[in-house]
Amino acid sequence: MQFLRYFLSVICVISVQDQAIEGADYRNVRFGPRQDESIERVMLPNLSFKECLKQFVLRWSCEVMGYFRAALLCELHFFSHFWDSLASSENGPRVMVYVKRSDIVLEDVETCDDKDNAGGHCVKNECRPFAKVPNGTILGNLYFDGTKRLLKCDNGYVPKDGTNVISMCKKGQWTNITQCVQEECVLNQGTFGGSTYTFAIKSRRNYNDSVAFCKHCGYRVVTIESDDEHNYLKDKMRGFFPSPASYHGTGEYDGFFLDFYETGRQVFRMDNHTAEVQFVKWGMHEPDSEAQKFIAVVGWDAWHWHDAPPDVKFQTVCEN
Repeated sequence: MQFLRYFLSVICVISVQDQAIEGADYRNVRFGPRQDESIERVMLPNLSFKECLKQFVLRWSCEVMGYFRAALLCELHFFSHFWDSLASSENGPRVMVYVKRSDIVLEDVETCDDKDNAGGHCVKNECRPFAKVPNGTILGNLYFDGTKRLLKCDNGYVPKDGTNVISMCKKGQWTNITQCVQEECVLNQGTFGGSTYTFAIKSRRNYNDSVAFCKHCGYRVVTIESDDEHNYLKDKMRGFFPSPASYHGTGEYDGFFLDFYETGRQVFRMDNHTAEVQFVKWGMHEPDSEAQKFIAVVGWDAWHWHDAPPDVKFQTVCEN
């Protein structure tokens, strides 16, 4: 629900011609308390009820108007989920007066919608608010052209692309911004042949957990397509583990899974079961088990390929 609320929370856009707006009326009002500050809204001070109603009509994405008479405060809410909890008669609490968009009466008025179907009357120099960013926060509260927003990641998370943490409002659209990922997603990265590799060496994972980790980071488990790529990855891992370890009692080893599987001597990609992989780098007498369909590059055998059960644990190498 929180994600949906933030996703639908859009900056109100001005639309209707002034002479038509002045004639706006309403069929029904409700009374109630002020809503919690966490509920998205636009607050406009020092307005009369009629002026507040006009501002409500001008903004296509505001669903409920609230008017705080004691303070002359106009509050335009993006969401109407609280509407049913309001008193529908004058016997209810009277701190705020509420009007729902569906109760607005406009005769012969061409209004604006999110596609600007009002013949060019909509203001286009405002951007919609950001959806809630997973594992981070967008700093700033302005929406006009030229406005900049900064991405701040939560503790334990970092920007996936540290050079793309600022977004600017341009012609009604925010420029693209990176996402927040676990710190391990961007540590120990390297590039080769147009690909970026992440070497997640702080912990060991089984195959399914390696897939989940890489997917969370926006990558996939590594594949090896050539001897040059194999040597690059081998040299990188040697740098991290000059003396590769094997803990047979716990099923943990220094190495990494490939996103391949084998059927005897044939190797296929996990994402394409019909395309046989032409390059392989098997260790001596490998593969040696019909039951072990997964493939790992193991440090204890000079970083050659071995078949491996899916539940043994290696480091994770992701590829983007």
